[in-house]
Amino acid sequence: MYVGWADRFSKEALSELDYVLMDADTVPWKDDRLYIWRHDNFIEDMVAFLEVHLDHIANVLTHEPIDIFARPTYLPINFARHYDEIWTPDRMRMIIDLARARDIALEIAENVRVPNLTFLKLAKSAGIKFTFGTNGRNHNAGNFHYGPQTAHQAGLASEDMFTLEAR
Repeated sequence: MYVGWADRFSKEALSELDYVLMDADTVPWKDDRLYIWRHDNFIEDMVAFLEVHLDHIANVLTHEPIDIFARPTYLPINFARHYDEIWTPDRMRMIIDLARARDIALEIAENVRVPNLTFLKLAKSAGIKFTFGTNGRNHNAGNFHYGPQTAHQAGLASEDMFTLEAR
């Protein structure tokens, strides 16, 4: 979804939704949008991209009417090898603090294996709720390995998971 998507729906329609999940994978970039999941992207300036991307994440977490933030630390493929360098404790805490301020759950994304264990432990200690997701559109969509494994390693329990009843 794009920033401002909810403006295209009536309040009545939005009130019928059980929950809303959104990611920040469509990044405003120059005079267009950058679809960071596409494998044919090559972004030369990591520092410039991160500045825009972090602002975009903050905007989504601050202004969009969402319940779950998907793929919270996902990176374009040419930056993925720098994951631990990019996702510093301060940057992780930025996402966690913004999610906590609005009671937004964070997805543990199976197919892209994010966020990492360090992020999960920080988020758990802040009282964040979690979901499992795949963003899959193929035969692997229901196969979960990374999510349950890292949730176990982070010490997550059923009370740490997003539920509709808690809403």
